[in-house]
Amino acid sequence: MAEERVVSTHSHYFPEAWQPRTLYAFLSTGYVSWMPLEGKEDTKAGRRLILEQMAAKSYYVWAAKALQEVLKQKQPLSEKTWAQYDEAYRSYYSWENSLRVLKQQCRYERVLLDPFWKPGTSHDEAIFTPVFRINSFIVAPNRVLTDHSKVNPFKAFGLKATTFKDYIDECQALVRRKKAAGAVALKAAVPYDRGIDFAAPNVKAAAKVFGAKRVTAKELKLYGDTVFDQFCRIAAEEGLPLQIHTGLGLLQNSNPMALRDTIVRHPKTKFVLFHGGFPYMDEVCGLVHQYVNVYPDLCWLPQISPTAATTFIKMILEIGLLDRLTWGCDTFSGIDTYGALLALRHSLATALADMVDSGYLSRKTAEDVILAVLRLNAKKLYGV
Repeated sequence: MAEERVVSTHSHYFPEAWQPRTLYAFLSTGYVSWMPLEGKEDTKAGRRLILEQMAAKSYYVWAAKALQEVLKQKQPLSEKTWAQYDEAYRSYYSWENSLRVLKQQCRYERVLLDPFWKPGTSHDEAIFTPVFRINSFIVAPNRVLTDHSKVNPFKAFGLKATTFKDYIDECQALVRRKKAAGAVALKAAVPYDRGIDFAAPNVKAAAKVFGAKRVTAKELKLYGDTVFDQFCRIAAEEGLPLQIHTGLGLLQNSNPMALRDTIVRHPKTKFVLFHGGFPYMDEVCGLVHQYVNVYPDLCWLPQISPTAATTFIKMILEIGLLDRLTWGCDTFSGIDTYGALLALRHSLATALADMVDSGYLSRKTAEDVILAVLRLNAKKLYGV
């Protein structure tokens, strides 16, 4: 598996100016920093607290394994080896070296990039392919409101429509331009802004909300429901898969089963459900079982919990088709990205070994699954 080429379906790879230059900066900019501990500062006491409390946390485990391998360290990261690791990290870091990790150690053919700070753009390097994030369109009916990344669609993309109908037409024209510039998918990370409980569209009511300076929570939800429905239509008409963040986030109406009616309304739209829906993995499996236009993506799940990822892989293979399951690193820097890949390899190998050893799968089918998940399914779905 380690020798196979990979296509990552999801990444937030930071631009050079944002890349971490020190060990502590690395540990405090990725998912490792999501640990809610007091005293996480770059001091001896802070480091000890992090190292002791995070020892079994999946985010930390895979980041530490990646650090040790990429930095060529003989001993694991610890309070005793911290200074040695920090010196090695400072010597390692350059933009060129971080990309070398992607190309050589991760063996990536392509990385789909979701730059939330500037939607629909990409880095200059050929390894990256953009997707176009649509959150701001769903949550901002005027020039004041923004999504959680502080993006306003009117200001960010120069939209000038004065009616809702013209606005939707302008959005579709924008999607076409992004596609022509290389974007291969739309992306909705909605659970960081609102729920994914999208009701049936009401164009007439949404048109009244469009451009309003004062908007109630009820009006904003109705507006977002309708705009999202329009983007589902646009995705199908423009031949772009629609990636949707499900599960973790605000954990407010983020259960993927809430998408069921939308999925049914748009049978020609390819809905890619991210993160295995964690913690709602069973619901994703149910949707995959019922609807051929639903595609499960493992991104982030192996870092959250390799045990959950192993279980999800088994269930999806048992109830789905071999050409559905994809994976993305969902990370911000080179070493973090390699850690995500190590977590995937572990989860995938554990799941397939169990299925082969039990006699459920043949070794040949297991080998086919590896190629499909690492590369072939993504190439087919996104045309990269």
